Parts: sequence; C-alpha cells; structure tokens
Amino acid sequence: ERLVSEYGGSSKPVFLCGDFNDTPGSLTLGVFRGDWKLLSDTSYSFSSIDPHVCIDYILVLKNMARVKPLKSEVMHKFESGDVKHASDHLPVYVKVRILSPSSGSAR
Repeated sequence: ERLVSEYGGSSKPVFLCGDFNDTPGSLTLGVFRGDWKLLSDTSYSFSSIDPHVCIDYILVLKNMARVKPLKSEVMHKFESGDVKHASDHLPVYVKVRILSPSSGSAR
C-alpha cells in the first residue's frame, strides 16, 4: 500500500519483483492486480532443479507511467554457470520499453 500511495500519481515506472510464494491464480496475486500489472509470464520458476510452479513475478505499478512489455521469460539456459546451484529459483526476466507520457514515443 505504501508504494501505491507514494508513487501512484507518478509518471515514473515502479517495478515490484520477487518470490511471492503464491501461484498466478491465487488471492494474493488477485489483490496485487488491483494496483499492479503483471509483466512476467507465468512459466514455472520454482524449483530450479525441478520447476513445477510459478511463484516469482515482475509487476509494474498502474500509475501515470507508460510501460510496454516486449519480452518475458523464465531463464533455463546460460552461457556459463549452473543456476541450479546458485539459487532454488530460476531467474525471471522482463524486457520493457518505457514510453514518454506525452508523446507515446520511447525514451
């Protein structure tokens, strides 16, 4: 609620990311969707060893900012390193374009 009251009238985007410990259709996510737009896809992100549930999300506050999602994915393959040993969650990635509030063009 504090982020909504503090930045709800802002023209700058506010992102909220993390492990929500709940599934996409849950009451928890339903409450967030009132003031937040889900940007990330709902592919399975937990566990990194045996992904079988989506509980990790990236959201943007529904304020005056204009954000266009371009791509979203749960990352499974990397050029180097082993994500299964780095975390018990797979990384969630979103690529966005931040649009100018007045002209609709990208900044």
